Amino acid sequence: MALSDKKFQKLEIGDANIITAGLCDHYDPAWSPDGRWLAFSGGAGEVHIFITNPQGLLARQLTHGQGIHAEATWAPDGRTLAYTWKKTGAGRWQIWIGDLHEPHATRCLLSSTRFHYQHPSFSPNGRQMVFSSSQGASPDAYNLWVMDLETNQKSPLTHDATRHDSNPTYSPDGTKILYCSEPAGQPDARQLHWLDLETGAISRLTGHERAAGPGTFIAKDLVLYTRHSNKRGTDLRALNLSSGETLRLVPGASCVSICNQEDGSVTLAWANGKPTEIHTAQLDGYQSSASEYKAIEGPLTIKTNG
Repeated sequence: MALSDKKFQKLEIGDANIITAGLCDHYDPAWSPDGRWLAFSGGAGEVHIFITNPQGLLARQLTHGQGIHAEATWAPDGRTLAYTWKKTGAGRWQIWIGDLHEPHATRCLLSSTRFHYQHPSFSPNGRQMVFSSSQGASPDAYNLWVMDLETNQKSPLTHDATRHDSNPTYSPDGTKILYCSEPAGQPDARQLHWLDLETGAISRLTGHERAAGPGTFIAKDLVLYTRHSNKRGTDLRALNLSSGETLRLVPGASCVSICNQEDGSVTLAWANGKPTEIHTAQLDGYQSSASEYKAIEGPLTIKTNG
């Protein structure tokens, strides 16, 4: 069911809680599927991934060693995490994958001496991972790729060597991918797009902002995304995909993550402030529907424009 304009206008953020603190920045929040844990990155120089409960307690460090660990994302099983890593100040971005209950089983999934691999995101059924990579693109350009996690076979989803496609995330039913795209070397021109995996069609969703994205689905007809402005900096906005209407929710926010709770409520996490800290709050005025989050069980035939 499409989100009505009246209901859309009533969306607002509840009382926010700050769940991190310190002299360094904390960013890239990512809710576990069941809402019990929140992963995030933090540190100065060496950056690591931590998890904490929704109250900001019981925090523990997941990654160790040198380098920058970022962009954590959860698999639907609630125990598998993928993230990116690179050497501090040099090197290529790699994608790693690990298990909360078996920390010694962490392994490198994608690496190269020539290409970057970033922005991993699991499909709703956990069988594929979409990511962005400089493989097959010109300098400063990225394309979207998908990997079958059972066979480790990967294939490109977008093919324009002159554009920078990044920050992909699946729709709740797994049939679309929301992502950012801009001409290579022009981050101010970034806009939100989606790729229909069944038809291969690409649609631009934003176009009036200075720069928009990254974003994430709340439901099939509702997206949250970061908007960038010279005058206001960043803010968090909602986009009604049925009407194209936008609504400003949180000034100064970036790196949003959402969790749809069993009771239908929606909890957000975002980064804000100086130093950057992780904030959480309820999204008031919206109840999610379990039927919208039923993942496709069978294999999905992916068509691309290549």
